[in-house]
Amino acid sequence: MKRPILIAAPGAFERSGLRRILAEAFPAAELRDCATPTDLLQALEARFAGLVVVDEALLQVPGAAALLGRAMDRLDRRLIRLARDPATPGPPIGTWARDLPERLRSALAAQAGPGAAPARPPVSPPVISPPINSQLVTSQPAVSRTAAPDARAAPVTPDGLPGRQAARPRPGIAAVGPTASPRPLSPRCLLVASSTGGPGALGALLAATTGGGLPWIIAQHMPSHGTAAFAAHLADVTGRTVHEVSDRSSVAAGDILVLRGGQDFELLAEADGGLLLRPAAPADSPFHPNADGLMLSAAARGIPAAALVLSGMGEDGAVGAAALAAAGGPVFVQAPATCVVAGMPGAALARLPLAPQLDPAAPSLAFLRLCSHRP
Repeated sequence: MKRPILIAAPGAFERSGLRRILAEAFPAAELRDCATPTDLLQALEARFAGLVVVDEALLQVPGAAALLGRAMDRLDRRLIRLARDPATPGPPIGTWARDLPERLRSALAAQAGPGAAPARPPVSPPVISPPINSQLVTSQPAVSRTAAPDARAAPVTPDGLPGRQAARPRPGIAAVGPTASPRPLSPRCLLVASSTGGPGALGALLAATTGGGLPWIIAQHMPSHGTAAFAAHLADVTGRTVHEVSDRSSVAAGDILVLRGGQDFELLAEADGGLLLRPAAPADSPFHPNADGLMLSAAARGIPAAALVLSGMGEDGAVGAAALAAAGGPVFVQAPATCVVAGMPGAALARLPLAPQLDPAAPSLAFLRLCSHRP
């Protein structure tokens, strides 16, 4: 689609999120935005000929309805209004990411008339299933090899577990499990990979882990002009203190740090034992801040860290999470069925099929305990 799209939303976070959604869905489209009812009116009076996407929050600004009424009516099918749920704090970015591209395609098809090709039917977000045998392996009671035999007991197999055959190595996938993993380490921070659909999951998880001592370092794929507003948004919806990191910064217990968009960072251990974030050379990737680079920097320096891979396009975070897991760090992956886009979690599960899968709406006790840990 080459028609211009005008984004009208009062919040910088909303405008940044909508720009990302539309740029991914319609890379050839010219995107413009405005932040106030007056700006929107001026654009419409200048005979803007494209599609107009309006956040309902803009129309709730005092005086907006009277100011924009006639101009909005003239838009007819070119107007896409984005509703909000009054019971849910913050913008529903995940819902917008899922529904908005298809709504725009339908609007274009309606404008083109009956002879145009029909809009594609809505497509559910992809769910990438982990490989076979990816179920979590629960711990088994110890089996004594010197105990007297019991005819009712399950036979002890070569891998030491009753009633099971030894797992066969799978080509191309490193063994992961109780017999292959190093001793678990006590993490000093949680490194988060997040992209499309991740902001909603982050809000839910941070709200559920209030009072935790483990620092969060969040690599949210976003342009540089959006992450300060995103940090403020997370603070608003969770009631916690959230900071954007744009340069060298120490990491303290309880910190929630959002890395500046559009640039990469690495993690170091200081001489006094503290942790330090600093800007790094750009990774060879379209996704920044790059989660793989952040996680690999911790693994390479022997910094004990946990990893969390959330909803998003591509595979960022999978390589880094695998490196941290190989060093004994805990890894959690958002369950693909709960993702807006399951690419990143699916890639992580392909490398770590035994990684615990997390539902942001109901985080596991193991994850809550991890976040309550004070390094």
